[in-house]
Amino acid sequence: MKSILFGFLIGLGPFALAHPPGHPGGAHLTFSNGAVHAHVSWAQGPFVGRESVLKIEWSEGATHRPAAAPGAFEVEPYMTQHGHGTSENQVVPALDQNGAPILGAYLVKEIFFSMPCEWDIRVHVTYPNGVRETQFFTENVDPKNCGGHGGHGHGRHRH
Repeated sequence: MKSILFGFLIGLGPFALAHPPGHPGGAHLTFSNGAVHAHVSWAQGPFVGRESVLKIEWSEGATHRPAAAPGAFEVEPYMTQHGHGTSENQVVPALDQNGAPILGAYLVKEIFFSMPCEWDIRVHVTYPNGVRETQFFTENVDPKNCGGHGGHGHGRHRH
């Protein structure tokens, strides 16, 4: 069964998946035609009106072993329904219990959602050759206060 699921996931290519098995919340994003993956989860939140923290763990596409980020990257929460994002956030390396950086793991701090409902969480990567790729997933922040708008969407991608 696992090999069937793995084959199915490989067949999806560059699409982003929301809530894959073993990754509650967040998403499993693929970059560079599946050569690099980003496992994204909420370390804190998501919340409206107070800090949310996103964890990104980069890995090799074929093995899912930890890997360095494929290039410079940034995270942009964006509410397409209202045409706005959030204030700037801060990307910092995630540290192990001894204070050493964890290979390919980062925390995106200072994410402040100003309102509930659907937000696209966009991850923009700029590769060393200057090519920029964006993958994103949709997160329904505080769905109880959405007034019946939206639901949890599935991941999508843009180039």
